[in-house]
Amino acid sequence: MQGNNTLFYRSFAEKFEQQLNLEISRRQNPKVFIVSDIRVQELAKRLNMDVSNLRRQCQKHYQKSPKALIDIYRIRKARKLLSKGIRPSVIAAQLGFYEHKTFSTVFKRHVGIAPSEFIKSHCAFDV
Repeated sequence: MQGNNTLFYRSFAEKFEQQLNLEISRRQNPKVFIVSDIRVQELAKRLNMDVSNLRRQCQKHYQKSPKALIDIYRIRKARKLLSKGIRPSVIAAQLGFYEHKTFSTVFKRHVGIAPSEFIKSHCAFDV
């Protein structure tokens, strides 16, 4: 029975991350340019489960809520994009934050510094 749980976990984790990647990719497409938050309800629907089941699975496998996982995943991507010199306002839209201010707040909560400070301390630009 242990093997089935491991298989389900791997399957769920892979599907969850794959769907997050897809949602972010949709927002980065310049032809579509979707500026909207990634919602738990939308993610659950795309994973063919209800919100309650998605919450249970995320708690069981990650010990975090779906919203927390979405934020962690987006901030991880944001750090990489900021390191490449992409402006925070562009990143906010690409990663599905409805407002730049929301992105900055979430980034600071997870990283400890604002995106602008992250750029200053982690990027070397020739000026």
